[in-house]
Amino acid sequence: MALPASGTLELSRIANTDGANSVGIVTPYTLRQLSILAGKTSTPNSISSFYNYAGYGYKNSSPDILHDFGLSNRYPTNSSNIIDTSGNGRNGTFVTGTGNGTATNVTGYTTSFPANIATQTSSQYAIKLNDIAKYGGTQSFTWLVWFRCTSFPTSYNGLISCEGRSGSTPIGHSMYISNASGTTINYQRWDGTTGNQQTISLTFGSGGIPAFVSGKWYQAVVIYSSGSMQLALYVNGTGYTITTANSYSVATSASWSCFAGLRYNNWLDGNIGYVACYSSNLGSQAYSDLSVNTRLRYD
Repeated sequence: MALPASGTLELSRIANTDGANSVGIVTPYTLRQLSILAGKTSTPNSISSFYNYAGYGYKNSSPDILHDFGLSNRYPTNSSNIIDTSGNGRNGTFVTGTGNGTATNVTGYTTSFPANIATQTSSQYAIKLNDIAKYGGTQSFTWLVWFRCTSFPTSYNGLISCEGRSGSTPIGHSMYISNASGTTINYQRWDGTTGNQQTISLTFGSGGIPAFVSGKWYQAVVIYSSGSMQLALYVNGTGYTITTANSYSVATSASWSCFAGLRYNNWLDGNIGYVACYSSNLGSQAYSDLSVNTRLRYD
């Protein structure tokens, strides 16, 4: 199914009145906003660019999970259900608490463009992702998130993380933002056999990366593939990366879920706009393209 290939096409039909074929956004909206959400970022924008459009915002390649919070008509606040906009049906759950969390109705969802969802420490709100996002062992994967951080009640605000404990031993892996030593984006991976850990980091205000700005939107990406882990950060459309060898096999547990906005017991105080998870190496060109086609929502 898709929008028609020719003829009259109303703006309201593109926005929200044609079900799965629409972008899925509440009023008010403009053609420019609909075009940005659909990844049609070139100008001038036109109704005809939506001929044959398949709906549901912008999707790069074939994600296992996609939570595109910009699609404000897709996220009701009277339930805990977090729709998987990839079409795979791997819905998430809005939760409070850690471990596997406790489902609670969505709170802190902003429908005005660019729509997004808040996570926070005081109420311990986060998004529990479908278990496929755990990516245990040495499985290749990509985690990608658009986020903004507004404060640091703790020093290790989770972005996407599947970290827990086996007894007192840390297990899993996590992407997080920290202010423990400067402000850094980090990916940490724990060896499920030895308990050793390895962390790679990118530091704001260093190595050409602009200084951190509270409340500013950033895109962060982690890729693990073929014994190598890579961390990327996009600021104002420019990408910064670090890559290092790592062969650790990650242990996961049914007692610890994968979350957006939570690392073990450290919540992101801020907002999340877009979460994508892939069971493969998405590749630097693809996540660069994704940045190009989503950043105008935020920059």
